[in-house]
Amino acid sequence: MPKINFKFKPAIRAIIRYTCNFITRALVSTTLTLPLIVLSGCATFDGKNQGLLVTSNPPGAGIYYKGELVGNTPAPVIVKRSKSEQLDIVYKNSKKTIVVPGEFRWGKVTLGNLIFLTLYPIGVVTDFVTGAAYQMNDQVHYDFPEFSGKTKTSKTTPMVIAIAPPNSTHANLSDEAGVLIEHDLIQNSQINSKLIPYYLSLPIFESEDVDYNTKAEKEHIYYLYARLQATHLLQSEVSFKNDKAVVTGEFIPFDENDRSIPYNKEFETDNINYTKNTLWAGKDGQIFYFLPNSISIDFSNSRTSLDVDQATHDAKPEPLDGFWGDFLKFLSTVGVRRILPPIDRPGWRGRIVFTPTANVSYSKERFPTFLPVADQIFLRTHVDAGYGPSFIYENRSHAIYLNIIPALEWDEVQTLGTEKYRVNQTTIAAVVELGYRYHYNRHWSLTFFSRSVPTAEELWKKIFTKTTSQYIHVENSNLIFSGVSINYTFPNKILK
Repeated sequence: MPKINFKFKPAIRAIIRYTCNFITRALVSTTLTLPLIVLSGCATFDGKNQGLLVTSNPPGAGIYYKGELVGNTPAPVIVKRSKSEQLDIVYKNSKKTIVVPGEFRWGKVTLGNLIFLTLYPIGVVTDFVTGAAYQMNDQVHYDFPEFSGKTKTSKTTPMVIAIAPPNSTHANLSDEAGVLIEHDLIQNSQINSKLIPYYLSLPIFESEDVDYNTKAEKEHIYYLYARLQATHLLQSEVSFKNDKAVVTGEFIPFDENDRSIPYNKEFETDNINYTKNTLWAGKDGQIFYFLPNSISIDFSNSRTSLDVDQATHDAKPEPLDGFWGDFLKFLSTVGVRRILPPIDRPGWRGRIVFTPTANVSYSKERFPTFLPVADQIFLRTHVDAGYGPSFIYENRSHAIYLNIIPALEWDEVQTLGTEKYRVNQTTIAAVVELGYRYHYNRHWSLTFFSRSVPTAEELWKKIFTKTTSQYIHVENSNLIFSGVSINYTFPNKILK
């Protein structure tokens, strides 16, 4: 039985190294963008403006903000965050000025500005001066006592519907479902309603962090209504049942006195490209992906790197004999992994997902700079499989990623010659990979990568000791891969 060596130190070193590099880049970026931070006053997450719902009794009163008519009650309006703002509500000849106070948001201001580390005091002062640090009561109401019971019920306001990105496992699935919902509502339109096209409202939802994996927060909801000039938001989610995409949701009115209207619809999956081009779409989570959907062929330079007596020795690859020698002359690794389809929207965006990966590597190598075994040739076999976080920054065709995957590894080393020795060992460590991927289409992609795999030092200690008949202390052992990978993502129909 192979010995399991729970080897976490290389994983911790790799994580610390990449984390330190990330923090350094963040500090440099923050320093360069300091003038923008000071001028914009957007160090908190919610910006300088806020949405309020203004109502009155009777309804139909004009709402004036800074002297301009911004709507008629009931209506959502946008105001500037501050210590206090004024709204004028006018009904016929009656006018009421309402002062809307703001409360300082210590929690939000502290959390938002901690991102900028040493610039924290500047961010707090900026938020305080610009008003971004304040939170107002999001509902304003006034009763006109002189008109109580003397007015007729106002006529019904036409519904203006905005479709929020349906909650799903991927932005592409969400967008395709949003368009199908739009077409369905157009075909089954009701009198006295207006529909905002999905792709016109999508950028506004994105700017308020409402997307395929999030919903509108209560404190942002009236701001969304006001920006979209909508009376109802259709919030929904997509699931799969009996080869159909099932959309369930409701039309949520900004006026709490109105009732929500349910929306339920089934669509054929043949009408959704995402399900035809992605393995088991709809059966994964939004962040955690458990099943691989792609095969990767790596054409790369692979080598073992050892630290022995405070000196680094890199292995030199040797050609293999026979069929496998020709086949593996340029091929270094065959692997399976989860490759997410790029988000089919303009602009760059980042996300963090958890994905599986597995790799197999086989090579012949020697260590010409390590004199005790300079003439000895070793056959090395490596297998790893793991699951962990992938940090991705991508657009429609390109992706830059960093994977830090805890993996279970199995390595075997054997010698060639008159005296043959064989040693194997199982280890747990962190596979770190940095790469750039170009998506040619839904199925084919090309990746340029560099991968580091910590392996068991004890493995090489044993094989060197047997080969040289003397104890050799190996301090660190790593497998290094760098090159190009061709990836194929299986269609949904093949493996369903």
